[in-house]
Amino acid sequence: MNDYDRQALHGSALALLAALLAYAASFVAPPSPDVAAVFGIFAVLALSAYYFLDRARELAGAWVVPTVAAVVTLGSESAHDQQVTALALAALSVVGFVAYPLLAYAAKLGENVRDEIR
Repeated sequence: MNDYDRQALHGSALALLAALLAYAASFVAPPSPDVAAVFGIFAVLALSAYYFLDRARELAGAWVVPTVAAVVTLGSESAHDQQVTALALAALSVVGFVAYPLLAYAAKLGENVRDEIR
């Protein structure tokens, strides 16, 4: 498995975690800016841990999960909307897991184009 495959799988895993977090949060409290603010605090803590702990590989995308969950929460008007949106995000994540060779190939092509432009 090359680096592009790992990046594609990592992105799909982060999307799945964000979907699970948003889905679980819909049962705790109705979507509101307060819930999104809690996710925002977690995102800031994860991002600061990324910079302060110098653990680039392990924490590189950890801040993305609560950020996406906050966006899903802010974009939902009801708990049902949040659940449906989280399920759609989880479905896209599963598609990403299945189609990661294609995503990795597209990333590699993009890198080659960027190198050609330089």
